[in-house]
Amino acid sequence: MMSKGMLLARHWESEGNLDRGGYVTVPDHKLDLTPKQKKPPSASSGTYAKSFL
Repeated sequence: MMSKGMLLARHWESEGNLDRGGYVTVPDHKLDLTPKQKKPPSASSGTYAKSFL
């Protein structure tokens, strides 16, 4: 069965988005999500993704 496409998801906001200077002392993969984004609205993301199936 061939895939009809691909849906990519990304986190919303990391510490690097708020303070670009953080990249000087901390590698990109070590930056954490902001407290605002610790619990993204996965239910709405799932509903959106399901609409493609």
